[in-house]
Amino acid sequence: MMHCVEFDFREIDNLNDFYQKAILAFELPKWFGQNLDALWDMLTGGIALPVEVIFSHINEYQLAEFAELITVFREAEQTLGGQFIFHCRASQSNPA
Repeated sequence: MMHCVEFDFREIDNLNDFYQKAILAFELPKWFGQNLDALWDMLTGGIALPVEVIFSHINEYQLAEFAELITVFREAEQTLGGQFIFHCRASQSNPA
């Protein structure tokens, strides 16, 4: 059975916020390095699979701010195939 992990970007302001939520959501070890290389290592060999990861309510600013993070998740999806599914659901912009 696939486990689902959702990151609600209405509650994430910076990378530190993201890493704190990821540590809890993926039950990462205390020695987790809180950087993109360490995240890659955990996603591709340190978390329980299969998993579906959802980035929800991510706005345009956050899409740019977290672009490298999103790339890591997309590359993990390509590497792990059907064992790792990633969705990035952007918020709808309000009309000006």
